[in-house]
Amino acid sequence: MKIEENNTKILHYVEKSYEDKPSSIIEIDGTRYISNGCVFQKYTPENRKKLIKKFKCEEELNKLDEAPAILFSELVDGSHMFEGAKISSFDIDFPKLIDGSFMFEGARIGAFNADFPKLTDGYYMFGGARIGAFNADFPKLTDGYYMFRGARIGAFNADFPKLTDGSSMFEGARIGAFNADFPKLTDGSSMFEGAKISSFDVGLPKREDGHAMLKEFSREDNAV
Repeated sequence: MKIEENNTKILHYVEKSYEDKPSSIIEIDGTRYISNGCVFQKYTPENRKKLIKKFKCEEELNKLDEAPAILFSELVDGSHMFEGAKISSFDIDFPKLIDGSFMFEGARIGAFNADFPKLTDGYYMFGGARIGAFNADFPKLTDGYYMFRGARIGAFNADFPKLTDGSSMFEGARIGAFNADFPKLTDGSSMFEGAKISSFDVGLPKREDGHAMLKEFSREDNAV
């Protein structure tokens, strides 16, 4: 499925719901999906009953069903929103998003294009994700800890002008072509530990901590 601004909207949103995680009902091309930090799946009466039986979350679902809509342009906390989703292409910007932790963890995405001008928390945001082509900017991100840990990405293009902590950011990742700049990086410990990357084009300043930054790192023609 394609997720774009013209075919996708958040019909209902609760910032703190089941297990204090955000929950939302998202409509994509007329089909409703539920995202609640535990699942991303079609929101049908049958699936609703299964969720209640498994997670004992009827009260939270009732509140979600009555909750107001929110625009992607208004979203501040998107943690877990597309966790585990299967998406052919993603093209939405998040001008107010601050918390993106676990937002695309384990997702399968063909092409990813987005901007996150206010994002500060990217913890495990794309951890374990599988992405064909990745294009994004993170102008205010300072902490990228575990952000792409274990991810597989065909082509990676991004800028991190204010990132200072990149520890374990790409640990264990597999990436085809990698292009990025980290002009303010001070902590690069384990940043690319165990990663396999086919083409590595990156600007790295002098760092205070580069411990194990490239430990077991390797360049491989077919990294992904």
